[in-house]
Amino acid sequence: MDEPPAKRQKQEEVDAMWNDKSAGLRLISADDVVFHVPAYHLQSASEVLRVMIATNTDPSTEPKEIAFADGDIELASALRIFLLVLTTNDLLHHLETHPGEFVLGFRGALGAPLLFAGMSGQAMVNAIVFRFPAYWIRFAGKYVCPSVDVTLRRFFDDLLEWEDPLVGPHDLFAIGALVDEPKWCAEVIASYDDRIKYDRVKVTSPWGSMLPGKGFDAVRLNIRMWNVVKSEYILALCTANQMQGQAERAKRFLATMQRFGYE
Repeated sequence: MDEPPAKRQKQEEVDAMWNDKSAGLRLISADDVVFHVPAYHLQSASEVLRVMIATNTDPSTEPKEIAFADGDIELASALRIFLLVLTTNDLLHHLETHPGEFVLGFRGALGAPLLFAGMSGQAMVNAIVFRFPAYWIRFAGKYVCPSVDVTLRRFFDDLLEWEDPLVGPHDLFAIGALVDEPKWCAEVIASYDDRIKYDRVKVTSPWGSMLPGKGFDAVRLNIRMWNVVKSEYILALCTANQMQGQAERAKRFLATMQRFGYE
C-alpha cells in the first residue's frame, strides 16, 4: 500500500512591513501573524513590554519571541497600527507622505485595501480610526506606553482642529467614548461650532451622519451611535445641553461623568 503523502507544513505568515528576520524580536499576533521587530522599539516604549522581553523569552535562543493571545485587542491589525504610531512622531504627516506604506501594511485589515490606494493620508488616518479605535488604543493602554499616548493625543487634537473636517464631531465623540476618555468627549463639545459645515465631511463613518438641527445635541446622533456609545456618555451629553455656550456644556458634561464615577 502506498504511503500517504506527507502533510505540508503551513507556511508562516509574516507581516509585509515588519519582515526583517535579523531584527532580533519576533512578535506573534493573536491571529498568528509574525512581526520581526527591533527589541529596542518596545523596550523604550513600555516598561511592561521591557519586562516581558526580559522574562518571557529564552535568553539562549535567537530571535527572542513574544506571542500575544488576546483576540480582542492583540490582532495583527492592532499591532500594525501600534508599531506605526510607536515609530512615527507625526502619524498624520507620515501617512500623507507614505500612502503606499499604508496600503501595503494594512492589506486585508480594512476589507478592500485597493479602495484606499487613491486616498489622501488624512482619509487613511480616519479609516484607521473608524475601524480600530476600541482595540488599537486599548493595546497601547494595556502595555502602558506613554510615548504612544502622546502621539495619539496629538492626533486627536489634530482631528479637532481641522477647519475643513474629514470627520464630524459625533465621530470624535464616539471615539472618546469607545476608549473611555470623558475629557476627549468634553473637548469635542467645547470645540463644536455651528458655523462649520460638518455635513460635508469627506469620510463616511460607520455610525452615519449627524441628523439635521443645531448644536451638538444627543437628539442629532444616529441610532447606530446610541447602540455603540455607553449610556452614561449619552446621558451626560443630554445634561450638558441644558447649559448655554459650548464651554459651559463641556464643564457640565465632565461634572456629570464624574458623578457617574469617571475621573
